[in-house]
Amino acid sequence: VVEKEMGNKRDGAVVMVDPHGVIFASSHADWLYHSLWKMSQQSLSDIAASQQFGKSPPAWTGMERTDERRAVDTAGNRYMIHQAPIMSSPGWEIVYIHDVELVAQQISGLKARNIGFMIMVVSAIIGIISIILYRQANNEIKQRKQIEKDFESINHGLQALINASPLPITIMDSDGTCVLWNPASEQVFGWTAKEVLGGPLPFIPDNKQEEFREFRRKIFEGQ
Repeated sequence: VVEKEMGNKRDGAVVMVDPHGVIFASSHADWLYHSLWKMSQQSLSDIAASQQFGKSPPAWTGMERTDERRAVDTAGNRYMIHQAPIMSSPGWEIVYIHDVELVAQQISGLKARNIGFMIMVVSAIIGIISIILYRQANNEIKQRKQIEKDFESINHGLQALINASPLPITIMDSDGTCVLWNPASEQVFGWTAKEVLGGPLPFIPDNKQEEFREFRRKIFEGQ
């Protein structure tokens, strides 16, 4: 829909970004879920902690600001930036990025009497695209919130089953660090969760550590 509204000749892109600058709706389909600007280490850490995009950070579009109103891409093309906050969603905004060279070419080819009309048309198109992008992003946000709610419900149910299980249940990551130690594990093995979590499994003898590492490696490689 967005591509059709903008037509075949565009002088830039219209995107909707979240507070971290991640694109949730765009006139360029290949920009979806990319970071519009190069992210700071803090933003990357926050996104990684939320696991919203898995373990890998969002890809970068290659756009980089030179100041508040201008940007440049990795090919050296220069762009002007226009931003509009979404009042109903703090931190979210619509960003219109247009190519300076293309705009200059288009304006130089226009007759003076048509400039005002073209500005009105462009403004109307931007308004239409903004509405479309807002609706798409709003639906995306609602779907994500529902998924998160369902996941939280499932997670609580699984946690209750794990805690109530009469059998010892422990979970470790690929490095062998224990990340879950249920009450039955405390009763059977004698170590409390506070003593075990964040470290290696305590009941593996020293002379079995190498064998255990190899066993763990095969499990995580799907063997």
